[in-house]
Amino acid sequence: MKASIVQLDWTQGNEITLLENGSDFFPRLCEAIDTARHSVHLETYIFTLDRTGRQVLLSLLNASRRGIKVRVVVDGFGAADTAPHLVSVLQQAGARVMVYRPEPKWFAKWIPSRQRLRRMHRKIAVIDGELGFVGGINIIDDYDDLTPEAGPSVPRFDYAVALRGPIVAHAAHIQKLLWLHLNWLRLGRHPSTW
Repeated sequence: MKASIVQLDWTQGNEITLLENGSDFFPRLCEAIDTARHSVHLETYIFTLDRTGRQVLLSLLNASRRGIKVRVVVDGFGAADTAPHLVSVLQQAGARVMVYRPEPKWFAKWIPSRQRLRRMHRKIAVIDGELGFVGGINIIDDYDDLTPEAGPSVPRFDYAVALRGPIVAHAAHIQKLLWLHLNWLRLGRHPSTW
């Protein structure tokens, strides 16, 4: 198979702010969701309903109840334990939620499949098409899984960036492509939802 050439367009006039760990990232993300005027689109591999996850979920629910267009995509493996609850509560509030490659039920879980290894590891949020967040931080608390036996409490070491400027349109575009792809897959499996 011939490799295709990917051309990246350089854009000027961007503002990129480094966010270190959840202590920088989550307050900025929640504030952005809380002040959204039109839309919030969040994609994450893991969405745990710990202290931090509940705060992000509350911000998403409040935004949706204010009439903001809220879309959330979670991975079917990374958020396997929380996806059903997330889908239920967010949809009740008027948000749209998709699960990328949901985990099979019952005994099918134990049947090996290469298809199940393809996961959505993206962590991207775009608010109002003007502010973006991209990085390696999932929706999970930095401190909740640390034990006193492990030594002094230190957060998970990870980064994200807050984006403003023309580059945000690129992040929004790839989110739209994934959303379109997931809708086509759903339509193939459930034509009555058209």
